Amino acid sequence: MQNRLFYSVQRDEVYCKIRCPMPRLLREADRINYRLRLEPAGLANKLREGHLKGPIEKQWKSVEVPSTSIETDIDPYEYIHCDYRQGEDPMYQKYGVSESVLRGVDRLKLIANIIAARLSDGGAFLDVHRLIKSKCMITFFPLHDAVELRDLEEKWLRMCQPPWKQYIQPVRDYFGEKIGLFFLFLGHYTTWLLPASIVGFFAWTNVASEANDPDAIIIPYFAVFVGVWSTLFLEYWKRKEKLAAMKWGMVGFEDTQLDRPQFEGEPSTSPVDGRKMLYFPKAILVFRETISVAVVGVLILIVLCIIASIFVMRIYMTQSSAFVVGGVATGSIIAGIVNAVQIQVLNAIYGSVA
Repeated sequence: MQNRLFYSVQRDEVYCKIRCPMPRLLREADRINYRLRLEPAGLANKLREGHLKGPIEKQWKSVEVPSTSIETDIDPYEYIHCDYRQGEDPMYQKYGVSESVLRGVDRLKLIANIIAARLSDGGAFLDVHRLIKSKCMITFFPLHDAVELRDLEEKWLRMCQPPWKQYIQPVRDYFGEKIGLFFLFLGHYTTWLLPASIVGFFAWTNVASEANDPDAIIIPYFAVFVGVWSTLFLEYWKRKEKLAAMKWGMVGFEDTQLDRPQFEGEPSTSPVDGRKMLYFPKAILVFRETISVAVVGVLILIVLCIIASIFVMRIYMTQSSAFVVGGVATGSIIAGIVNAVQIQVLNAIYGSVA
């Protein structure tokens, strides 16, 4: 990795600008089995070559499926992702003018992973969040790419664009999957609010025309509509979310998570595939979990006792004439102040325990 240090304008802070050459990023992607999207034409050619060059006993004939265009509008070789392997770059999707297999967000993820990776894995083994918390570092953030950002603005920021036609793919390619999923949900939510707002407007005008009668005839029908609308809204979102996970290569993403660099375990061999792994003894894990559950249970019990005490104190103070000053009952005010104080104190305790 390469870095450049320079002072701020006031010369009271030091900036460290980090970049990483492409070969180092590709080596890291290979090491951590980073998922990349395959290029449809390259994948089809690779499979065709393997089919023709393979042994005669392993050759196969594809099954003709009628009406494939009716079944799906997605190409058979489209949206397929696999672990990156060096030397197989023609197999992967290319991005940008440089025809790189890595997007900007991929490069940022890999750089962050190199910074946090162990020294034995070629990383810097720096816990950025701990450094920020201990005041050794002020903050840690990626820089914008002017070319990619301008391209995103041209595709995404348009005055007349309905929410169901917003360009999510450029958002995901620039900001990552989390932000892309957020705006995908936002567009879905806004789209489904349109029919709800129209029906709600007519229901509101009907209630208003009946002098805001809570027993207006439209209210039960509107309640049924809202129940059906919320169910359909959620179910259609589940479908859209699964489709996005498939297109973005995020299916089964949780199963491919690497161990945290801070994870402490004993070197061992996996009984499943024989690979080297770090194993944390079960007995120590159970002991630590037991201690954690006990501490959390004690804290919950303390909170319940304090809340019950404040509740009893509030009742006593509101019923006692001793807490009436100048005709104003101060019992509830005092109880509210005590409640606010206990919240702040317990928050400080929770923070220290966590």
